[in-house]
Parts: sequence; structure tokens; C-alpha cells
Amino acid sequence: MAKNRSFADSTAADDKLIGFEYQYYYFFDQLLQLKDTDEKIGMEVKDDVHLEMGNKLILIQLKHSVRTNTKGDVISLKERDSDIWKTIHNWVNITNDSNEGRADASAQEEFLKKTKFVLVSNKSIGRRNKFFDVIDDFKCGVITIHKLRSYLTQLSEGTDQVDIKTYIEELFAQQDNWIKLFAAGIEFDLGVDDLIERIKKSIKGNFVPENGVETVFHSINSRLREEIYKIIKERKKVLITFDEFHRKYTPHFCLGRVNKLPVRRLEAFFDGNVQEQNFIKQLIDIDDLDESDIDEMREYTSIMLHAKTNIEQWQRNYEITNEKMEDFISNSKLEWRNAHKEAHFDTKDLYRTKDRDFEKINIVNARKCLHQVRKVRLRLDEDTEFDIKFSNGKYYMLSDRLELGWVYDWKKRYKEDGR
Repeated sequence: MAKNRSFADSTAADDKLIGFEYQYYYFFDQLLQLKDTDEKIGMEVKDDVHLEMGNKLILIQLKHSVRTNTKGDVISLKERDSDIWKTIHNWVNITNDSNEGRADASAQEEFLKKTKFVLVSNKSIGRRNKFFDVIDDFKCGVITIHKLRSYLTQLSEGTDQVDIKTYIEELFAQQDNWIKLFAAGIEFDLGVDDLIERIKKSIKGNFVPENGVETVFHSINSRLREEIYKIIKERKKVLITFDEFHRKYTPHFCLGRVNKLPVRRLEAFFDGNVQEQNFIKQLIDIDDLDESDIDEMREYTSIMLHAKTNIEQWQRNYEITNEKMEDFISNSKLEWRNAHKEAHFDTKDLYRTKDRDFEKINIVNARKCLHQVRKVRLRLDEDTEFDIKFSNGKYYMLSDRLELGWVYDWKKRYKEDGR
């Protein structure tokens, strides 16, 4: 006896949700297959998923089912399955779309010559499904167009489902050459189920070692979902080129490889007044620099620019992910915060009691903090440790942005809001 479903169960979005996930992961998998600069992939643009390769077009319809047979296997595709005929209905209408300039037969045939039509499903072929054999026989010249039309007539007459009958007759109504070209471009990729494993194999195929595959998968997956969400929210098309994917996602692949980030010798010039920089002012205030030490100020500025230009180039070239840079900054500040707290252990009591020796002790302890931080060799990850020059430059950057200071009350002194 069939178990009655609750109203909530009957309206649940499980089927739709897994259908979207199936589409997304197939898109992800195909994105990894892009190989050339003239290739691009779209989702919900020309079809569920589509690929553009030069002047060639691949339209892909995805059909996922959660229904199973008595053995627990996913149900198979039947000859008159709506997944087949609704898909063909869509392709017929795309091909004959007058809004795309394909109202006449010549334009339609030109489109068919450059287009491949692929139905992807987790369903398998049913034992009694002759449709695929008939199409293959027609493509190979084993049967004629007349035999194919007879088969379509038989299919149409053998069903009471109005929509299926309409879709079959819609294909039957096309001209002989139209059907020949269309059949030549049809492909079926069935039994496609574990897409996540396919994706991980593709990642491994991009020279990522076994122990790095999971890291790369989760990093790309997270970034790609975020990017698609933003694109859709901005009412733009989800369309990604090979060059764009390569540029944006290369650092995510690097997460799974041993990859030391290059520190380059880049030219950078500062054309302002070196004394007016926030980090220089802070150093002058604690007597690390004298106001007349212009050459030393220029040297410190050069060290800061060395770090700044390298970081900007890494980000511009997508050599580092935003998440990794955020972690790097956070860890850099933690090193400073620990040094600042240790150096100013006694300063805070003098500050609270407004002791007359506060200013003198504050400056002495600020220099202790600075000297300790100048010894820190910052690390980006286990593969990339920076030298003292770069590390000092990074701290000068943060000091210049007023994200850290050396005296105990640096926020109150240098930040307008005191926070």
C-alpha cells in the first residue's frame, strides 16, 4: 500500500534543489575542461549549460531524477520519456528562433551545422528504449529518413500524453535535411551521477597532488558559488571564458601544490613628502627617526614600497586568493599585537593613573615594540616565508594605513575617531 505524503512533503523543493546542484556541478566539471583561449562556458544563457568553441556551439540539457526502481537504482529513460521529448522540443525551438534571425530554413540549417546537442542525465537507457538505436542507425545511414519518420509516427500514435505527442509531431514537421542535420548533432551522456568525483579527477589532472585535491576543490567551489551568486544578483549572464577562469582561479590550484610566492624586484617611486607619511610620523614621534634623517626616511619608504608593489602585483595577477591575503594580514597584526602588549605591560598602568612619567616610558616601550616587530619574519604559508626587508615593509604599510602603531595610545593620537 502506498504511503500517503504530507502536504509539506508534496510541496518540498528537494527535486528542484538537487536538479540545480546537478546543473551547477556539471557546469563546474565542464569549466575545468576548457583548454583554449577562444572557449567559454555559460549557464542558463543559451541552454542549461552551453559551450562555445570558436564558431562551434554545444547546447547541453541536464535532467536529474531522484526516482528509483524496486532495486534502488535510478529509473531508466523510456522511449516517450518527457526528459527526452521536452529536451528535443527546446532544441527545435532554439534552432527555429526567429528572434535570433533563424526564421528561414537556410539560417536554421547553418545553425544546425555548427551546433551539437547533448542530453545529460543520471538516468540510464531502458531495455525497451529503441529511440537511441533508431537515432544511431539513422546517423550511420542504416535506415532512411522515411524509416525514421515511420518510427516517429508510431511513437506519436502510441501515446495519450498530449504534450509528448505534440513534441514528437513538432520534430516530425521539420524538413528532411533539417532532421538529418539535427540527428547528426545529437549526443546522449547517460548514467552521469557522481559529478563531484569527476571534478576531483579533473583537478588531479591539473597536476595537483592527491593530498591537495580536497583543498583545491573546496577553494574553487566556494569561490565559484560566490561568483555565480553575485553575477545572478546583478542580473548579468553566467558566462566565463577560458582566460578569465585561468586568471582568477590559478591561485586556487596553487593551494594544492608546493608553491612559493615570488617576491620580485619591482621599481616603485614615491613622489610626495616622505615626512608626511603616517608611518614616518610615528617613527619620528618615538625618536626612532630624527626629522633631519631624510635619507633614512627614503630608505624606509623604499622598503615599504617593496612590500606594497609585490602585494599589489600578486593580487592583480590573481597569484593569491583574497582569503589567503586576509589571513596573512590577520596573522601579521597578531604578531604586532603580541609584541605591543608585551612591550607596554607597564605602560597601561601609567596611562590609567596619568602618571607624569607616562610619556617617557611610553616612548621607551614603543621602541621596544618596534625593535621586536622588526625582527619578525612573516609567513604567508608553510611554503612562503618572507625576509626581514619584506616583513618590515609590510609593517610600515600597516602603520601608514593606521592599522597599527607603536605607542600605547596610538589610536587616540593618530586616528581621527580614536578607534
